Amino acid sequence: MKKIVLFSLIVSGLFAANCAMCHNGSYQVKLDKFTPEEITEMMIDFKNGKKAGMTMPAMAKSMSDEEIKKVAKEYGTK
Repeated sequence: MKKIVLFSLIVSGLFAANCAMCHNGSYQVKLDKFTPEEITEMMIDFKNGKKAGMTMPAMAKSMSDEEIKKVAKEYGTK
């Protein structure tokens, strides 16, 4: 149970710190429009310079691959 609570807090914190300003508001597409696999792939592409953008490359580079996967799993369409 403690692991589940800790995981939820970590993922929520990552989302709040990195994603919510745009993706939970009205600025950008909501993350629940994508599957976890799609989010992970896009974020890795931003991180590796395969996908361009104004903000997302820096956001992706600030997150580890494991953090990207956690956020994608939590907020992508199941």
